[in-house]
Amino acid sequence: MRATVIIASIIFILSASAFCRNAAWLNETSLWSNISFLSPNKARPRYNLGNAYNYASITDKAVKEYKEAIRLRPSYKEAIYNLGTIYDRQGDIDSAIKEYKKAIETDPSFYPALNNLGYAYFRKGLFKEAISEYKKALELSPRDPDVRYNLAMAYVATGLKEKAREEFLLVLSIKPDDPDAMRELARITNE
Repeated sequence: MRATVIIASIIFILSASAFCRNAAWLNETSLWSNISFLSPNKARPRYNLGNAYNYASITDKAVKEYKEAIRLRPSYKEAIYNLGTIYDRQGDIDSAIKEYKKAIETDPSFYPALNNLGYAYFRKGLFKEAISEYKKALELSPRDPDVRYNLAMAYVATGLKEKAREEFLLVLSIKPDDPDAMRELARITNE
């Protein structure tokens, strides 16, 4: 009888524990919030919590978590980059540029930051700077159709239509059904 009570107590305690853990696994934000609470001095859970908030469009909390991840690990290029993408989406291009540059400082081969830095420059009308960043990104990832497309658009903006045409053709050699590249190639060809 005593053994039955002990076994029942153990089962009850383990069941309650499992129930509590299941609540933590309810969704991405609750999972990473719980892990961040349990590991307060680790950058990765903060970064992942930032991602969960970012995907849930809870931007202010995402920014807070990315900043905390960066505080814990100043060279966390992905957190720096994601912070830049949030600023970019919010229209704060200058802050986005600052973050993209920090990510590139941390890792000069981080081509997504080079591409986004180029696009931020493009949106500010700094086409030569944009072209420079796109070229650096293409040195690292020559078959990326998005970077090639962005470079082509920067060439169009500077009046270098032949170079733009070459880039649009390269985009289409990588991604044959790209409607944007087809449209822009047709547009500059008909001008």
